[in-house]
Amino acid sequence: MQIITLATSATLPHASVLARSLELHQPDWTLDVVLLDPTSSASALEGSESLRIHSAAELLDIDVASLMARHELADLTTLLVPLLLRHYHARRAGSVMHLPATSWVLADLLPVEELLAARSVVLVPRASSDLPADHLGPSQPALDNAGR
Repeated sequence: MQIITLATSATLPHASVLARSLELHQPDWTLDVVLLDPTSSASALEGSESLRIHSAAELLDIDVASLMARHELADLTTLLVPLLLRHYHARRAGSVMHLPATSWVLADLLPVEELLAARSVVLVPRASSDLPADHLGPSQPALDNAGR
C-alpha cells in the first residue's frame, strides 16, 4: 500500500509522527511525504526507513509557491490531493491512500486495505462516532467544515 501525505515546514513534525505510527501498525506500507514548500527541512523525518520525500512542484509540474500565496493550506490540500492520487495511481499498480500529515495511526488499517482491494475509491470518515466532550481538538464543527 502506498500512502501519501502533504506537508509544509510547519507540518513536517506531524508527518514524522504519522510515519512512526504507520511503521508501528503497517510496517510494509510506504509513506511518501510530498512537500509543498521547497525550503522545508527534511531533518525531522530522518531515520524512517519506509519514508520518501518529494516536492509537489516537481511531481505535479505546478507553481506551488503561487498556489500557496493564494490559498490557505486546507484549501490547497483539497486542490492537490486528487492530483496526487491520480499521479501515484498512474505510476504504480496497487492501492494509493492519502492521510493528512496530522493523522496518527492507532491500529491496524487492514479493514481499509480490504475495502480498497474491493473498490476503486473508498472514503473513510476521520471520526465515526461522536467526539468526547473534552474540549480538545478537533471539534465537531471543525470536522464538519473539513468534510469529515
